[in-house]
Amino acid sequence: MKLSYLFSDGMVLQRGKKNYIWGETSPEIIVAGILDGKKFNTKADTHGMFVAELPDLPVGGPYCMEINGDEKRVIRNIMSGDVFLLGGQSNMELRIKFVTERFADEIEKINDSFIRKFDVPKEYDFGEKRQWLSQGRWESAQGESVLEFSALGLFMALSLREKNDVPVGLIQTAVEGTPVKAWCSEETIRHMGFYTDELEKCKNEDYVLCTQKIEIEREKYWMKKADQSFDQRTDSFYKISIPGIWKGNMRDFCGTVLLEKKFFITEEQVVTPAEILMGAFTDADKIYINGICCGSSYDRYAPRIYPVAPGILRAGENVVCIHLYVFRGRGGAMPGKQYGIRFKKGKERWLDLSGTWDAQIRKQMEYLPEKTFFNYMASAMFNSMISPVSPYKICAVIYYQGESDVGHPNRYALEFRALVNDWRKSWKEKQLPIIYVQLAGFSDGNIKKQGTQWAEFREVQRQAMEIENTAMVQAYDVGEYNDLHPMDKKALGMRAALAVHKLVYGEKEECTGPQVRKIRLDRDKRVYAVFDQPLQTGSKKDGCELVSEVELRKANGDYKRAYVTVDGNEICAWLSDGEEPTGIRYAWKDCPMNICLYGKRGLPVIPFIKEWGRDAIYTGKICETDR
Repeated sequence: MKLSYLFSDGMVLQRGKKNYIWGETSPEIIVAGILDGKKFNTKADTHGMFVAELPDLPVGGPYCMEINGDEKRVIRNIMSGDVFLLGGQSNMELRIKFVTERFADEIEKINDSFIRKFDVPKEYDFGEKRQWLSQGRWESAQGESVLEFSALGLFMALSLREKNDVPVGLIQTAVEGTPVKAWCSEETIRHMGFYTDELEKCKNEDYVLCTQKIEIEREKYWMKKADQSFDQRTDSFYKISIPGIWKGNMRDFCGTVLLEKKFFITEEQVVTPAEILMGAFTDADKIYINGICCGSSYDRYAPRIYPVAPGILRAGENVVCIHLYVFRGRGGAMPGKQYGIRFKKGKERWLDLSGTWDAQIRKQMEYLPEKTFFNYMASAMFNSMISPVSPYKICAVIYYQGESDVGHPNRYALEFRALVNDWRKSWKEKQLPIIYVQLAGFSDGNIKKQGTQWAEFREVQRQAMEIENTAMVQAYDVGEYNDLHPMDKKALGMRAALAVHKLVYGEKEECTGPQVRKIRLDRDKRVYAVFDQPLQTGSKKDGCELVSEVELRKANGDYKRAYVTVDGNEICAWLSDGEEPTGIRYAWKDCPMNICLYGKRGLPVIPFIKEWGRDAIYTGKICETDR
């Protein structure tokens, strides 16, 4: 008898819904079972497929289920609680082990057998919708397993457990880098018509295999030449600063660079446990201390935190050496990160390695094109990761995705709505709650010369709040300008829990921050923005609130920081030169850095932009100005 891997020890069944078990056995035989002392049965069809409705269970557990077809199966340690699907890309996928730097003490205390996760295998399929998963098992939030949970998902589950003490199941389906189109069904892709040519190409298995073979060989050849460039050492170094993104003649450099820095430590530090922190490099690196490799990474966004094994460090002079591989230009070390050695015994000490390094170009090479990631292609993940789990009952979807779609916000507006409809159809629930995360702030290491592309994309996500039975979790205020994967997943998990309480449990409290509802311009050239919630902010200076992310548009189209006062649910903003504004915006940057406008539950004001003609009265869907 064959069952989905979802039906295994430690599983969590969704309370309050009709749950089913499905599988395959001998044709046309009776399949009978017992769950918590209650019997159930069904008959397999002529192909041996069967579906049986399971008896209702009280919240809690553990329960045991026995099922008999052409063989006997026993599933133990079953819980009845709330099950969530965690969908999206890398920020949803990001594991607890990658945020231990920030939440080490809290993570060490996590030990909850009533929180379970199931990792859906990360596979793509352009053929038919799959019925079966290739592998998988339920694990509880205990011991080493804690480190493999989605950080956002686990912090959300902990918050929910603290308030309602109901078991929580997390079905983790996120895959790094995937655009929204990868999670839509083939039917939806064809209906939208955006990617049908791409879909047809990928359905050709020979094309996929041939492409993969060519690109693997190309990358192997590039890396072989790159590695060989470090074989012979020379001493003709120049000086370079770490951190820093390369500019000028080095901006478009592709190839390998050797980086070195000498440092001195005491006899006491030699015997101290230590780890080296090397921020993040573009694109790949191998890090050595005194000729011994401490760690390597081929992910430009991954944190470089490596243990320094005993015996590597020595009293006196030491040398850290980095073999840097730059695939596609814009190499360098990400600003704002830590670069140094941390000595961990007793009182923690820090040896700073930022500043001037010796550098040497080892080999200038050709640009290495990106691989074709077939799991990024249209409908790639739906057949293999969504279809096989969609018969399993859940109470809501938590979705964090969009970084890979920032370049085409208008199309995303259509695609996200299509995905919501697709998944609700798959789970056969027209009102399945969808809780999605608005993108965090990120500006790829730039602070002063930020764009507004991410802000424009967040506006598209805000508009998706119009979709019935959805809720948006804001993240822009916990973003990091130099990290695509910001660490503070705890704040997002707690905000997602607030959305669950409202959308799933029916609480009346707001789960999003204040949203602008009306804008008006008075005769004194002051702009008033009225919100749907009372505002909270920081300290005052000379009667004006310190609200640095409020900007007003001048007649020439440029935006300038405004003077602002806050009163209840309203802000008043004006320009220092007395010019009449033609627009107002708040937190309208890729990565706003000085957020201080929040609502009564500590949730940030939703970013907005409203513009009008110099002599015109602006009227919009939710905002208006009058003079």
